[in-house]
Amino acid sequence: MAELIVSVVVVPIVENVISTIASLINERVALVQGLKTDAEKLSSRLTSIQAVLKEAEKTQLENLLIRDWLAKLKNATLYAEDVLDTLATKAALSNRRPAVHNIGYQQDAALKIKEILARIDDINEEKNQFDLKIESDGGSSQEESQTSGFVDTDDVNDNSSCTTSQDCRHVSLLCEDVEQSVVLSIAENSENLRTLLFHRKYLKNFSDQVLEGLFRKLKYLRMLDLSNSTLSVLPSSIEELKLLRYLNLSKTDIKVLPNSICNLYNLQTLKLLGCLWLSKLPKDLGNLVNLRNLELEDMFWFKSSTLLPRIGNLTGLQNLHAFQVGRKSGYGIEELKNMAYLTGTLHISKLENAINAGDAKLNEKKNLDKLVLEWSIRGVNPKDVSDDEKLLKDLQPHSILTELQILNYMGNNFPNWITSGQIQNLQTLTLNGCTGCRILSLAQIPRLRILNIKRMPELEKWSDETCLSLCRLKISCCEKLSELPQHLLNVEDMKIKKCFSLKSLPVTPSLKFLILDDNPVLEDFNEQVVHNSTEPHSTLGDLLEVKIINCPKLQALPEFFAPKKLEISGCELMTGLAIPDLSQRLQHLALNGCQDETLVRAIPDSSSMYSLVISNISNLISFTRWPNLPGLKALYISNCKDLVSLSGEGSLISFSSLELLSIRGCSKLESLPDEGLPTELKCLIIVSCSSLKSLGTKGALKSLNSLKDLHIEDCPLLLSFPEDGLPTSLQHLHIQDCPSLTQQCGTEDVQGPEWPKIRNIPDREILIQISQRRKLGIFHSVAVEGLT
Repeated sequence: MAELIVSVVVVPIVENVISTIASLINERVALVQGLKTDAEKLSSRLTSIQAVLKEAEKTQLENLLIRDWLAKLKNATLYAEDVLDTLATKAALSNRRPAVHNIGYQQDAALKIKEILARIDDINEEKNQFDLKIESDGGSSQEESQTSGFVDTDDVNDNSSCTTSQDCRHVSLLCEDVEQSVVLSIAENSENLRTLLFHRKYLKNFSDQVLEGLFRKLKYLRMLDLSNSTLSVLPSSIEELKLLRYLNLSKTDIKVLPNSICNLYNLQTLKLLGCLWLSKLPKDLGNLVNLRNLELEDMFWFKSSTLLPRIGNLTGLQNLHAFQVGRKSGYGIEELKNMAYLTGTLHISKLENAINAGDAKLNEKKNLDKLVLEWSIRGVNPKDVSDDEKLLKDLQPHSILTELQILNYMGNNFPNWITSGQIQNLQTLTLNGCTGCRILSLAQIPRLRILNIKRMPELEKWSDETCLSLCRLKISCCEKLSELPQHLLNVEDMKIKKCFSLKSLPVTPSLKFLILDDNPVLEDFNEQVVHNSTEPHSTLGDLLEVKIINCPKLQALPEFFAPKKLEISGCELMTGLAIPDLSQRLQHLALNGCQDETLVRAIPDSSSMYSLVISNISNLISFTRWPNLPGLKALYISNCKDLVSLSGEGSLISFSSLELLSIRGCSKLESLPDEGLPTELKCLIIVSCSSLKSLGTKGALKSLNSLKDLHIEDCPLLLSFPEDGLPTSLQHLHIQDCPSLTQQCGTEDVQGPEWPKIRNIPDREILIQISQRRKLGIFHSVAVEGLT
């Protein structure tokens, strides 16, 4: 087989080595006699080589001697990179130790640099034979290619074919079943390895000793992925991997991280996603000063009760979902001061412990999208009111912030940076548990689209102002709020719950979703007109869904309401649905908890309605009139305790498109209509009708040639099916907690008088009570399923 020739790319490695040398020269390690001179010589040699690298990389496939020279240079510079990174790490750590402990490693650094210099000198001399052109930028036109080692199943099963070597830098184990000895052999023969990736669940049977051996041997490892394994204990020897930049422990069974992990000075990414058993982080995590990405599930921050000291040392950290303010040194809000690169969401809690909130410098954190400011729930204290107001004033975020949540704030007023619109990009605002605020003014927030107000018991007034950008509004548990602004012209989604003083609600044609829940004094709607509308008196044509629950004083819907989905529950005074366009738009209607049948009788004729729910209607004895609903597909009737008959002047047969009929909890219903059911019915469900004795006269069910499912449950008085049996189309029969009917059906072994009517149904499920099993001679099973 012809040899595959792969180009060698060296430029990025050389650039990194030169940069590392420069940083070493600036460290006090350079004070060692001769080291600074040798380091400068090494940088000079590499710069000389760098000048011809672009030309060398272009011509290497034409001249294999150049390619071999590049390979030699790559190996040398990779080795130099490993050594210099190690020295740089030791130099950085030396600043934390007394000088007497640093003499040994400084002398070692001098020897290592001399060794590298000699090797690079030889390579520099060798380049002169190639007559390479000098390029001014020395850059590479190719992407860096990695020296890789992929170990597949065949290679692992044959130890002799394992091709790892000292030049191998990257290994991915792509097979599942590998002996531990083979992995140790790979580590033994590839001590310069930089990347080690394991197959999913590969570490299932690995011992701690094996991992310790790997960690102690692979001292130059930069990337380690142990995710998706059953790893439960991470050996403390992880600290041996001084150069590690990336560690992935996601979806493992780890419960505790060893504190030694905090000695990984170079670690930039620590992934702990999906670690369900992990509840706290190591106490010295603040030592990981180069950490940029700490990836944890959001839920971790809620279940973790341990605060992290000196988290402010992680000045490069980009994601810190939650920060709990403490009173002790190392736990204060000032820890956030220098964390300028935080992105995404930041949730600061226990703000009552903060002293100088301005020290957090939130106004300098321009990469934050969402900020949550939370105090703990406390009793009323005048001092807390003034303290909270000062704290919130000092916690002004950057103007680019898009979402702000303020929780359990006890101040009487909000600071100017909120009310005067200084956060120009703010789109979502949540005020939850702000118990002291009485008047709210938000007109100056120009881009506010979503507003959530919850648990503000003292809020009395929201200033009458125009909020043109607002499109979603949710207000709940504001007991004293008596009115809303009249100019919420573009609100599309509105939910108002437990506002005990609100009497009138402004609505506009832009509304699409409306939920009103437990507003006891709400009486009417104030219909707002958009002045530039070409049809100021048109219906709310975009209205999709309206739910009104427990609003007992509300008597009628707005004249122009015509939603596609309408649910009304516990509205005792509402008696009509006389809305002009409702019959053409309404698709789903649910009526629940009305005092009498008045509202049921008001159901309009509709060609568009396909679903109707009638539940908990008191004094409803029969349906004296069924509306004309030619498109109705599903009818649900439940918990109508006084219902005796499903027929009156009209008949269910008129529902020519009905496919599903569900009747539940109608304790006085004795029989299905004698005239039968709609002929297109596919599914019939009857549950908890304790007085039901008959499923109709002859032909009532037999004629339903589309019926496929019949579910009967908790109907103790039902004895039999109609005289002429069930339709041949029936595919599924479920009978449960119907002792009389069950006994009449029997089983194939102990057949009852009703058995011939059900014997040919393909799927039968008859759940038999223990007392009935004895009567039928069944002792081995509670359920008889799929009888044949």
